Amino acid sequence: MIVMATGHAGLDAFVRSQNPEGVLLVERWAEVQGRVGEADKIFIGENVPDFGEAHQWFKEHGDQVRAQEVVVWVSDGSRAAPWVDTGGTRIVSWQGEIDAQQLQNWWTEPGPLPPMFGPRWLLLSLYPYPSVASVAQWMEDAARTRYGLGGWVDMDLQRAELSITFYQGMYERGEFPFERLRPQRLQGRYLVAAPPPWLPGIAPPDPHDLDTLLRIDWKWQGWCLGSQLGRREVIHLLQHVPQVILWGNDATPNVAVERTVEFCRLYNGALEPILVTDKPRVETRSIVPSWCLERSSPPLRKSREAFWNSHRRKKG
Repeated sequence: MIVMATGHAGLDAFVRSQNPEGVLLVERWAEVQGRVGEADKIFIGENVPDFGEAHQWFKEHGDQVRAQEVVVWVSDGSRAAPWVDTGGTRIVSWQGEIDAQQLQNWWTEPGPLPPMFGPRWLLLSLYPYPSVASVAQWMEDAARTRYGLGGWVDMDLQRAELSITFYQGMYERGEFPFERLRPQRLQGRYLVAAPPPWLPGIAPPDPHDLDTLLRIDWKWQGWCLGSQLGRREVIHLLQHVPQVILWGNDATPNVAVERTVEFCRLYNGALEPILVTDKPRVETRSIVPSWCLERSSPPLRKSREAFWNSHRRKKG
C-alpha cells in the first residue's frame, strides 16, 4: 500500500483522476502515521497542515520505516529540505515542481526502492552462499542512481567472484599488480579487484592499506567480503563502515543471521545490518530488517515530460 498526504489540491485531483491501485490519499500526517506499519511507500508534502509533527516523528522514530521508501516533497530552497537527511538515506527529498510521469513511475514500481542503504557498506555472504552477482548489480544500480559514480572493493580473497563477474579481462593480464589494490575505472564504476584464487602468495591488506581505500572520494563504496568473518581485514572494516548487507537466500537459517550479527556488533555496536535475499525465506523471523529481491526492480530515472497533464500548477 502507498499512503500519500500531499497538501496540494491540484496534485490531489490528479491522484484521484488516475485512481492508482493501492494508493491511499489522506489529508494529514496523523493519518499517514497511523498507516506506517502497513505502508510500502509514503509521500508527505510540505504543505500538509501537521507537517512539523512529521518532521519530529521521523527524527525520533525513523527506524520504523527501514524497509519503506519515504518521499518528502518540499519547495525549492525550502528550509524543510535538510531534515530529510536525518537518520540516513531512507527518506528521499523531492524539491520544486514534480510532473505526472515522475509520480506515475513512483507509484507503479512493483515495490519500494531497495533498502535505503547509505553510501558505504559491507556485503557479506551467508549460508548457503548464493552468488553475489545479482545482489551486487542491484545495489550498484540503486547507489549509482542515488549518489552518482562509485565503486567496489573486492575483499573476497577466496573466490574473487565479484571481480571476475564484473571484469574478467583483468585476470587475463598476468602482470596485473593485485597486491597494490589499485582502483580500475570500468563502465559506470570503479573496482579494486581481488587477487585471483589461483594466484598464491598474496598477503591480505594491512590496516593502513584499508584506511587508504576508505578515504577514496567516491560517491558510494561497497566492500565485498565473501563469507569469512574472522579475518583481520574484515574485523578492521567492521569498525569503520556503518552498514553491513547480509546476503542469503530462502534457505538461510535464522541462526546464521543472528550469530553473524552478534559477531559483527562485538566490534561495532552501532553497525546497521540489513538482510537481503533473492527469494522469500522459509524462516521469516529475523532480528534485523530484511528485503527480498523479488519485490524490487532497478530504480527508474525520472522524466519531466508532462507536469500533471491538465492539472499543471506550481506548488505553493
